Amino acid sequence: MNWYQIFVGVLPLLGVIVGGGITFLTQNNTLNKQMRRDSEKEKESQRIEKFLIYNDILKLDGEFQMQFYAGGGFTEFNIKNYRENFRPIFFSKYHLLDQEIAYNVREMDRIIMAADFFEEIEREQNDQLLLIFDKILTEIENILKEYRLNNMN
Repeated sequence: MNWYQIFVGVLPLLGVIVGGGITFLTQNNTLNKQMRRDSEKEKESQRIEKFLIYNDILKLDGEFQMQFYAGGGFTEFNIKNYRENFRPIFFSKYHLLDQEIAYNVREMDRIIMAADFFEEIEREQNDQLLLIFDKILTEIENILKEYRLNNMN
């Protein structure tokens, strides 16, 4: 057998193998880039959803009075407004909330549940609710401020 004939016979096979390998690497690279772009789009979509929740909470804060004077120098947290207006929004996409906000929302639930169990809210519990709710609003404002500083310039 002649080496030339073997070489001529193997050369196309070698071309197919090299071409297939290059095609595989190119497609793999393109697929990885597309998956990264899709992942970034999903993260951005979730971030926008989270910001919409935060916007709704801030809007409600301007529309509903969350504390009222109860006499004797005592300011009372408005649990009814919280339950009817704020809580449903927090829990509509709870999994998207920042950890600190999610923790504080659950802490408020625990305090309110304890007050419900004893059928009255103690002054200390009320003060905690006022403080935690204010912390949530401050945290939301800080998150939105940071977003604006990093993304609007």
